[in-house]
Amino acid sequence: MSGSSAFDVDRIEIDIVATSDGEIVSFHDAKLDDLTDETGVVGETPAETVLEAEVLGSGETIPTLSETLAAVDSDITMNIEFKENGPLSWPEFSERALAIADTYPGEYYVSSFDPDALRAVREIDPEVDVALLFFQDRADNIELARELDAEAINVYYELLDAEFVETVQSEGREVNAWTIDSWREAQRPLALGVDGLITDQPYMNVQTGQPNPRVRVDSVAVGNGSTATTRVDARFLYDGLSGGRITLSLTDPAVATITDATAADVFGISEATIVDDGSSAVVRFTDLERNVQETPGITDVHLVDVTVEGDAAGTTDMTVGVDQFDDETGATPTVDTRRGLVVTGPPAVSGGDAPTDPDNDGLYEDLNGNGRFDYDDIVLLFEEFDSDAVRMHVDAYDFNENEQIDFDDIVTLYDEVN
Repeated sequence: MSGSSAFDVDRIEIDIVATSDGEIVSFHDAKLDDLTDETGVVGETPAETVLEAEVLGSGETIPTLSETLAAVDSDITMNIEFKENGPLSWPEFSERALAIADTYPGEYYVSSFDPDALRAVREIDPEVDVALLFFQDRADNIELARELDAEAINVYYELLDAEFVETVQSEGREVNAWTIDSWREAQRPLALGVDGLITDQPYMNVQTGQPNPRVRVDSVAVGNGSTATTRVDARFLYDGLSGGRITLSLTDPAVATITDATAADVFGISEATIVDDGSSAVVRFTDLERNVQETPGITDVHLVDVTVEGDAAGTTDMTVGVDQFDDETGATPTVDTRRGLVVTGPPAVSGGDAPTDPDNDGLYEDLNGNGRFDYDDIVLLFEEFDSDAVRMHVDAYDFNENEQIDFDDIVTLYDEVN
């Protein structure tokens, strides 16, 4: 959820459940089986196991509610759905969850399918806004909302009709439709005048049925003391592009610096300015010949080439900020962005190619840079054992993980090869 302000959204919904020992975690399902590399019911599994479960092979693990809220920009209103209380009663669950939610500097409200969960929230803190969720056409839903004095009803979009929307809104409550995942699904709720749409597709512009323009920086690997070039692309430019101004920034300029930035040939006039320390660059460009207008919206449009120089082993994000982006209708659309990752490895050993990390474990087993690690790499490490290229880069060649370069690193590398 990091970088949530890049989405043109007002609110973010998260689901929370309790583990067997009462930890409140952010997770949608009652079971771990379908979404993680673990199995079992969350409410019957201790937090230690749940929090180490990898989600959909992403390398990311299930976060606690505290971790989730800490990752969200405070200008976003959080819709915290109470999903499964596990071994806790709803009052116990609510007390723990609200204590955590109160640490969030922005606004939040609580939603749930279970009226008892919302009753518990009302009992603990009447000032917290609540929303009743439902997906069945039950006659008592409006009555339940009245009993709870709910600020909103979040309803499955196919159950909506004009009478329902008018009745709920006339009582001062919001009507939010879920889950809207296409432009076509959005049209009827919008025509009925709902207050909000809940979607899994934050890039979708529900008014046009098209995603917002997107600008993305490609990730790149660069050797220490070497340079490499990556690119910035845009997609979903259905209305062309008159021109724009973007800012590229490195979050850790000690790892790498920007040495050059050039707009793509498609643009007739362009200009790039790089700050003295290489931490950022501003690029301006304009599409004089309307070349972008001839490009299908779903096709990537090459905007900028960026050259970086590796200065120290490590990683740094390269973010892209869209300062101005004008399409050929004269409008300034909302633009979504994606950052890239710059990975700087150690310098070449003995004048060869830059070493690589074939198994992505942070250690550079491929010392000769040929894309694999084998006996030749062991020999090279032995030959260059006392060189600065090895000795000055402990993090790259500390294969036995004892925080120093020694002969046992050579033995450990040999064990890996064999």
